[in-house]
Amino acid sequence: DKNKEVLELDSDGKYAFVCYVLDLYRFNLFTNEAKKVFTVPKEKKGFPHIYNMFWYKLDGNNNLWVATMDGIKIYESESLKIIREIPPETEAWPLGFFHISDKKLMCYLYSNGVILYDYNAGKEYKLTPGDGLTSIENYGFNMSNNNIFVGANDRFHYADINEIVKADFKRRC
Repeated sequence: DKNKEVLELDSDGKYAFVCYVLDLYRFNLFTNEAKKVFTVPKEKKGFPHIYNMFWYKLDGNNNLWVATMDGIKIYESESLKIIREIPPETEAWPLGFFHISDKKLMCYLYSNGVILYDYNAGKEYKLTPGDGLTSIENYGFNMSNNNIFVGANDRFHYADINEIVKADFKRRC
């Protein structure tokens, strides 16, 4: 049980975030100091069929988003104080984050859907299998030309991000 090594750099070039086994560290690139941000408790079990024990990503405000089976915690990258906690989705496990920088959205892919968080406006757009965009077994996410793409076990789904934000999206497969 360990995480893939993923490096996240803040937009100021001051901090790098990287995981090692079950720990997430922040490295100050100016002082070469490291500080542990997060450790997965030993009693927590891994997610079914995936490698990572937790996922993390920086948003456009340099806040660090960390998803585990216990939900999402958002840390201020300088102080490492938790500035927001989002409860976990029921009977679902996190699969990753994707930052849509030009829209100021953090995309959270989980096993039963996708949630888009407008972190500046404080809005949330939740897409579930009932919306037709996602499946009960999602496995990938990307964005191009204002379309979000969700790979699932049954097909490849996509929708216009502007339609989602207006809550008037149409599914395409």
